[in-house]
Amino acid sequence: MVEKIGKEILSLIEGAVENIDLNSVKVKESYKRTILNILDLKATVVDYENSIRHLSRLLYEFYGEQVIVLIDEYDTPIQTAYLKNYYDDAIDFFRNFFPGAVLFKDYWIFITLKKFPFP
Repeated sequence: MVEKIGKEILSLIEGAVENIDLNSVKVKESYKRTILNILDLKATVVDYENSIRHLSRLLYEFYGEQVIVLIDEYDTPIQTAYLKNYYDDAIDFFRNFFPGAVLFKDYWIFITLKKFPFP
């Protein structure tokens, strides 16, 4: 499960930081290390759990603007985990992944959408 989520997180981070010199951003070294571990394919589960929070802080510091994170159909991986018998592992991961996002509202906005009705 973490491998699949890790690939999605890697893709997200690659796109978000492709034009950013990570050395020029003033954030905690541990935040940069999380991002670099993911980019270098050396990430741990904890790196993935912290990835959105650390990436959001890094982008906030670089651009000086709040970061808006939209997560659509967040329930799909949990339902898949239930159907494929790794529900407990998925819940453990997402329990750390999502609340980490919510706790840092001072520098970014966390929005979850189940369905977004386009005309």
